[in-house]
Amino acid sequence: MSNRKAKKDSNIESSNKFELEPIMKFQEIPLDKAIKMLNEFKITVSEEEASEILVFLHTWVKITIKEFLSPKD
Repeated sequence: MSNRKAKKDSNIESSNKFELEPIMKFQEIPLDKAIKMLNEFKITVSEEEASEILVFLHTWVKITIKEFLSPKD
């Protein structure tokens, strides 16, 4: 397995540590739609880069929601 593929799998695994599926369902944006949206803002990315961006954003959203829904001390 290439280093880049291993890193990508590692990112996906870390995003899965913040599971909110029992609380709510997430609908992920298809890769082609994400690339199209970025292209509309003159941001050109490869499929691999777009995939990494989506993993990052999905993780960020899950962390943010988890923090928002977590009881405060």
